Amino acid sequence: MDKPVIQVNHLENICWNNPVSDLKVHQSTDVWRLRVSSYLEDIADLWLILHPAEQQRANRYRREQDKQRFIIAHAYLRILLGKYMCISPKDILLETGDNGKPIMKSVEEKVLHFNISHSGDYVLIAISDSETGVDVEKTNKEMHFDEVMDISFSKAEIAFVKTSGNPTLSFYRLWTRKEALLKATAQGIDDHLKFIPALNGSHNVSNDIMASPKNWQVSSFVVDKDYTAAVAYNNSNVNFNEILTL
Repeated sequence: MDKPVIQVNHLENICWNNPVSDLKVHQSTDVWRLRVSSYLEDIADLWLILHPAEQQRANRYRREQDKQRFIIAHAYLRILLGKYMCISPKDILLETGDNGKPIMKSVEEKVLHFNISHSGDYVLIAISDSETGVDVEKTNKEMHFDEVMDISFSKAEIAFVKTSGNPTLSFYRLWTRKEALLKATAQGIDDHLKFIPALNGSHNVSNDIMASPKNWQVSSFVVDKDYTAAVAYNNSNVNFNEILTL
């Protein structure tokens, strides 16, 4: 069996669109950006959109900031899925897909895959007609990441970070690529992280490591100043959207 091919790149100067109607995904992945602080006044209304199980999860957070971010992220996930499927956000039923990853299946047997990531003031939501993963990280300029790299990066990746003009940026760029790909395959963070390719270029990876026979594209990008992100997808196109009005 042929090994999966992982294509890795960085997208420069992406344009954040604001489509407000006719949302569809056809052999594409949509990445949505939203700023948490812009929706704090809507928390009470967004709370009512959540499923009771989601409300219970939100109430488990001890820090109010974490609770608010969860409410905003999951309410807008429902709002977006409702727009794609032309149904009420409250009527969305989530099912368990491959490897225990949640998906949405409509009455027409149309399946939407999605993934959420948040850090600091930003939430990213990826929605696709095939498996997808997204990761965003706020830069911590005080972070000492040598120990993390020793465990999770290959020798070539460690060398790339240490010899780059901006080691901190390079670390986060490679880290988010690894996380996005593992989230796409529902692998999570495990012992295989060191073997997940994150450098620019084309890579062949063992099926055992990827837990998926599919080929993947992994693209990193800038969300905002001090925010680095990446999206993993296996269809033909990725679009970048911003939630302003829905």
